[in-house]
Amino acid sequence: DSTETSALLFFVRQYNRIKNYHKAVLFANKVITIDPDNGQAYLEKGKALFKLKKYKEAESSLKRSVDLIKNSSVPTRLIGDIYVKQNQMSKAAEFYETALKSNPNDYRLLLETVNTWETNKNYKRALALLQNAENSFPDSLIIQKKMAQFYYAIGDTANTLFYGEKYHSKNLKDTDVLLILGDIYTKKGNYDKAFYM
Repeated sequence: DSTETSALLFFVRQYNRIKNYHKAVLFANKVITIDPDNGQAYLEKGKALFKLKKYKEAESSLKRSVDLIKNSSVPTRLIGDIYVKQNQMSKAAEFYETALKSNPNDYRLLLETVNTWETNKNYKRALALLQNAENSFPDSLIIQKKMAQFYYAIGDTANTLFYGEKYHSKNLKDTDVLLILGDIYTKKGNYDKAFYM
């Protein structure tokens, strides 16, 4: 009955909140026994299993949650977290990117996805995400800095200068960008600009 399921699900969430993950799994399983199509129960169970470092079981539960809860980025994002814990960054980034598609204005998720691609040295994929997000977050200094760094990493001098100078005009003390700009100005023979970096 739905009242019993709701009450049990309440306890699952409470156990997850107080970090009693074994009890959370136990109560989630009770919900699933009563209502095998309860996506929230699979989600909460997946969260608890993740915290218990039972990654394979957590992934299975979260994938079932993805099937049952439409248009939610949470379980997909958590699957990405599992792959990060297992140092499988490409897989993690793919799940983060999928989660980002259903929640494109999630700035934190965007940066998490970009950082995961960066860790994997896939600068082009990270840049594609940043280019898509640039208009949504026009004042983000982090996006400007990362775009300068990634364009530099792939050898695109014009875009490196554009984003590097844009970032530099707002944040004069960032040595990462100053070094990049100084290097480009030196290579171009613009020693005056390089000197003042």
